[in-house]
Amino acid sequence: MDHFSLASEQISVAIHSGNGETVSLCRIGDPLRTNWVAPESGWGRVDGFRVCDIQWSENAVVATAEDGARNLNMTVEKRVNGEFYEEIYRIVNRGSLEFFLTRENFAFHYPFNCHLAPRPELLRDVCVSHIWCGGENSWIHSEKPAGDEPALTGILAEGSLADYSIDYDASQTRNGSHYRGEFLLHPEDRILEPGETLTFRFLWSFGTSRPDRELLAQRGQRIFVRADSLTVLPGEVVRGVLKTAYPWETLRTHTGGEGAVRYRKNGCSADWECCFSSPGERTIRFTAGECSTWIRVNVLEDSETILQRRAAFIAEKQQYHRAGSHLDGACLIYDRATGRMFCDEAFHDSNAARERLSMGCILALEMQRRPTPKLKGALQAFRTYLERELLDLSTMTVFDGPCHASRVRAYDYPWMAFFYLEYAEAMAEPEALLTAAGIMESYYRIVEKTAQDSPCIEDVRLVRALEKNGYYESADALRKAALRHADAVLQRGNSMYSEEVSYTQAQFALKVISLCQAFQLSGDRRYLELLPVFLRSVEAFGGEQPDFHCFGQGVRYWDLYWFGKMKTYGDTMPQWLSSCTGEMFLLCGEVLNDPALTAFGRSILRNALCVYAPDGFASAGFLMPYRVRIFNSEHGEEKTFFPLGTVYGRRYDDWANDQDWTLCFAAARHL
Repeated sequence: MDHFSLASEQISVAIHSGNGETVSLCRIGDPLRTNWVAPESGWGRVDGFRVCDIQWSENAVVATAEDGARNLNMTVEKRVNGEFYEEIYRIVNRGSLEFFLTRENFAFHYPFNCHLAPRPELLRDVCVSHIWCGGENSWIHSEKPAGDEPALTGILAEGSLADYSIDYDASQTRNGSHYRGEFLLHPEDRILEPGETLTFRFLWSFGTSRPDRELLAQRGQRIFVRADSLTVLPGEVVRGVLKTAYPWETLRTHTGGEGAVRYRKNGCSADWECCFSSPGERTIRFTAGECSTWIRVNVLEDSETILQRRAAFIAEKQQYHRAGSHLDGACLIYDRATGRMFCDEAFHDSNAARERLSMGCILALEMQRRPTPKLKGALQAFRTYLERELLDLSTMTVFDGPCHASRVRAYDYPWMAFFYLEYAEAMAEPEALLTAAGIMESYYRIVEKTAQDSPCIEDVRLVRALEKNGYYESADALRKAALRHADAVLQRGNSMYSEEVSYTQAQFALKVISLCQAFQLSGDRRYLELLPVFLRSVEAFGGEQPDFHCFGQGVRYWDLYWFGKMKTYGDTMPQWLSSCTGEMFLLCGEVLNDPALTAFGRSILRNALCVYAPDGFASAGFLMPYRVRIFNSEHGEEKTFFPLGTVYGRRYDDWANDQDWTLCFAAARHL
């Protein structure tokens, strides 16, 4: 036989009989028999080791392997026991010299079934995974996109992890958004002495609880830490809780200098708080007994200061000026490494339109608050550019590039309308509201057949502004168009449509935003009936790791190829479309009168503001993994959009490009 079977009443596992890798992991009772392991992958593989022997019994598989070049032996034991699938890795240094274990030379491979290519059962036969490598508090939590319970959680019950990487096989997909890649889990760097054994034990189980929200002691979690907010202003207190599955006497903490942690112990738990006086990213480390973990906090200046600096940066360094040029007045990409603007019309996500419209909105939002002659000139020049190159005022057609490019993209319409909404207030020109309304009516006509949901729709604010200025006919027409679209959202339910990607958290969030605004415009509660369904999917796409980069940010892993200078795939957290989740929760909190949802949305948006630097530069995103390796196992097929090679992460991209919608959301809502 080609595999060994292990099973209990709750879980079934298949182990490859030749290499000892796990080929399937399923929940008993799942009507779809979903395999949470990617097909033909290497679950449990460790680079450099060759399997020498495999022994199988009724409830366990034991494999022995060796890495002769590095004088390492490894024993891997896999068993199913009740609700748990257990994996134990024991690595022994059999050489006479120390082995220096690092992120570069050691990793556990975990390829999940995360292929998101469109198909009927997509929402329920694959998974979305959230990873936290936080020392002894390390886990992977995976959910089905529909949010169906139970979910699969893997807890590191013994050992310590420091980081993760991604191996991305381009042959697995023709669209970067369809395939996330294979996870590599890295232990903390350490020296393995001759004869020393290093043990890692993973416990996998299905359940309805999440390791990022509570301590799952009965499922192997040893230590847990959470904060009430991971992004704070200077002087604001960060408060949180730490819990352990074992007794301890003293909690040791380290903040790297500024800020001291105060705590109050209560059995195996502690309430703690910390305060920082200056901006900057901080790591707070906790050691209780033998276990250590950490959280990452960002101390950020307030959104009004960020807005002021960002607008000044755009006006000074990202607006192009050359009389007679089609680009005169446009806001373009800025490359921090070269200190120059950049534009590439052939690569549409680097052109002088699309998401770059957000920069004009930043200028308008700042003009509302702190008007200056320079800002006024920049804003007027941008509007002149739009109406010369991107917008046909007679038909309310928004073009996807300068010179009235032949392309028309639905996403562009709400962005353009957002600009005119803010411009009207900034320049005290209420007639601009009519342009915004005309653009949105044109948008709804376009998407009636395609059922496109787009970000940055501000129908409620726009309708109220129209009515305030006496434009009742336009307000009524826009209200009717928005309600027709919301009716279509209700009719479609969970079915999805996108011009470009298959399934993301943003698509579900945008459905909720549309329905919430329809309720606000009509008072009809039927628009709220599907909110719980869509919210489950949004939450499935979002982890709550104790790190401001990724807490609440929807899983996105293709954006830094399309919008970044890195030109790579890999988990991008934050990326501005994750801010739609924050906007959605704020709106849900308002509509449902739920302060918890409001606070969650506020936290997501504040976390996403980490891309803004003190000088006004703003990064297209943060590459979360330690490393991303892109390769093509089918060497004969050219992959145009998949640059091969290795990119190191844990850093912000050098391009200021599409990210400013995050600040638009925050500023428009005075966060």
